[in-house]
Amino acid sequence: SPSINAPNEKWRYSNCDMQSLGYILRNMVNKLGEDYLSWPYEELYNKIGMSGMVSEVDTYGNFHLTGYDYGTARDWARYGLLYLNDGVWNGERLLSKEFVKAAQTLAPVFTNGKDEWRMKSKSTYGATHWLNARSQFTLPKDAFMARGYSGNFAIMSESEDLVVILLRFTGNTAERADADAVFKHLMPGLGINVGE
Repeated sequence: SPSINAPNEKWRYSNCDMQSLGYILRNMVNKLGEDYLSWPYEELYNKIGMSGMVSEVDTYGNFHLTGYDYGTARDWARYGLLYLNDGVWNGERLLSKEFVKAAQTLAPVFTNGKDEWRMKSKSTYGATHWLNARSQFTLPKDAFMARGYSGNFAIMSESEDLVVILLRFTGNTAERADADAVFKHLMPGLGINVGE
């Protein structure tokens, strides 16, 4: 079917995009002759010591890639360090330089799109990661993050050589949305001035 909008004109976050990526990943891994269900463990989790990670699949057997990845704070900290180390762990490149850069780069729709709501929104996105490019949170402006259900965050900032992991389960939406209340106290406590 034809596209509704031209590329980089409109943007809406959708879990379906990431689930489609899971399907594409599965086809790629199968073409390599690898076992899809053990592939993330062998190629990423085990290599960087994310020993507590569990990743669930959908009803079709594809990794969700939108959540349903469970790990300890130390597991997620290792994930953050991998990005701060430009995708290299113990001398081995696990993520391409291009992917690491894309994860930290504002998607073009936020700067040259025609979606007025998105152009004004503080919520911004790169490749598979949320960005703090418009200072949505009291974090360094270059912070990029994996944001999960219930207000869980894995935050990385190259300028501050910083990884912050916030794991919590809050029952109501207002509490989940107010992660910034944590960051407003944490950043000054770490000696990081992010301004107002």
